[in-house]
Amino acid sequence: MKNFIIFFILCVTATGLIAKENPETETPILKAPIQDLGENYSIFPENKAGNSLYLKRKKIFTRQDLNLRAILVTKEGLVHMGLNEQSQPVMGWYGKTVGKVTNLKDGFFQLAVGNKKKLLRVGKEGTIQDLLPKSNTPGGLVYNGQNKAAFSHIASGEAVEEGGKTKYLYTFRVHIVSKDQKNIRTLPKRYTSYNFNLDYSWIKPNVLEIKYGDGEVDQLKL
Repeated sequence: MKNFIIFFILCVTATGLIAKENPETETPILKAPIQDLGENYSIFPENKAGNSLYLKRKKIFTRQDLNLRAILVTKEGLVHMGLNEQSQPVMGWYGKTVGKVTNLKDGFFQLAVGNKKKLLRVGKEGTIQDLLPKSNTPGGLVYNGQNKAAFSHIASGEAVEEGGKTKYLYTFRVHIVSKDQKNIRTLPKRYTSYNFNLDYSWIKPNVLEIKYGDGEVDQLKL
């Protein structure tokens, strides 16, 4: 019996030594405050500069330059948002597929992953809002300098024969987003262009000018 007790103590001691020599095999025990993001994601410690993102309590990455606050999970990876030293929102990309997040200013961001695009912004509640979740072509965001932005996406396209040549005609939908509203307003009219990007701009803070088709122009008071 005595020999068995000694053997048991030696086994426990050896196990402890192995665990200490291989700390990366252990799942860290996270103590409050933990920010639960859903889908088994969490941020620890909550609301602290240099915090980390975890998945099922396993660390994914740390951003020493940011106070991580939110994520947006996509099929290719995830977008993360944090605040820098000036409390300004910064977004970044994490995934096996190469992606890039561009700051468009005024709280708007453009995500490009391969040939897919997303327009994002930081919501009032500190989350990341995908401005057009069902589309992979939104872009061309222009801000009126006050409280509204316009952007478009390609709704459809078709090959057209013109002058013995084949051209591709794109059909666009135009959307209006207000800084103080979550919902996106889609303009009823569809616009066509042979250019991959529709030409539009704010000529006044409340007037959007859209050039389309064969030299046609719309001026919309919004």
